[in-house]
Amino acid sequence: AVYVVFLGFAFHGPSHWAGNQAEFGAFMSHFPFAAGLLYAAVHGPGSVLALRQGWPGRA
Repeated sequence: AVYVVFLGFAFHGPSHWAGNQAEFGAFMSHFPFAAGLLYAAVHGPGSVLALRQGWPGRA
């Protein structure tokens, strides 16, 4: 995950934003999505969205 963030900054980072404002917009719109994926990967689905293991109907 860290390598992907590095690639994002290396090829689409601040040095490219001055020449192309659309690239800045694309970077800023994708950054929260990547942060959300990282958060979900670290914290997992939680107790509400997690699948319950075992046979259905048994405690």
